[in-house]
Amino acid sequence: MTQSLPSIQSVRGPFFYYPLPQGWIVGEQGNFAFTMNAPNRSAAVWNSGMSGWMYPLTPEVFATEKFVDMCRCVGITVSNLSVLGSGSIQPLPGYTHAAAMELVCTLTGNGTMNMRAAVFSHVANTYNRSDACFTIGFANADMWDSYISWLPAIAAQVVNIGPNPYGRTGMSMAISEIGIRDNLAFQDYLRWSQQNWAGVQADRDASFNFQHSQNDPTLTGQQWYTNPYGYPAQRLASGITHWMNRDGRVQSSYDPSFDPNTPLDPNWTRMTSQD
Repeated sequence: MTQSLPSIQSVRGPFFYYPLPQGWIVGEQGNFAFTMNAPNRSAAVWNSGMSGWMYPLTPEVFATEKFVDMCRCVGITVSNLSVLGSGSIQPLPGYTHAAAMELVCTLTGNGTMNMRAAVFSHVANTYNRSDACFTIGFANADMWDSYISWLPAIAAQVVNIGPNPYGRTGMSMAISEIGIRDNLAFQDYLRWSQQNWAGVQADRDASFNFQHSQNDPTLTGQQWYTNPYGYPAQRLASGITHWMNRDGRVQSSYDPSFDPNTPLDPNWTRMTSQD
């Protein structure tokens, strides 16, 4: 039986814009899905979408998986599903990739029907999420030739026009808030890590300096000596006595009782090792 092109009424609902063929019955029309069926239920147009999937999607994968999921929700089993052909098309605003394709499958519910369909699928893949939507116009395979001249064009025009289509706006805000929280948490962790590492580095440096100071006299025969006059510390031979004059002169002796002070030159002070 040939299905001639019926008269079409353009409808702008609360969530969807769609061309409504005369006599067709609108079923669901919420923010996440739209359905309408031919009077004799030999054909239908479905639309659905989702937001915030955490892995990349292709138009073909999303369309087939979402169609199977929608059928399952109404008690229909899909089998022998195949994509006969797929080609890139201009994506809807807000999406990055799109494809038009033809599907064939077998639907089993109250009865069994071989189905053919035209599908339009759109996806948006970003670094941390994927959004997608699709519209399918399908009919009994035996009647497909009578629908193919106008049903795909009807399906291609079904568009979610709601203020938050498929939850994309709310999901974007939620992901943005999660991103902000994650960034703040990362900054806190980074500061803690830097402080912790600075402490580890300081402890390691102190340990190294201590070990070096203990080994240095043994390996080099020298160590650092300070003085009360404000001159920089000096590396001098270890194991002997060193004296510094106020004018910076140094005298050394292996005699621990050595004292260079004299009545005419009383400005000598014994230097102290830093160990």
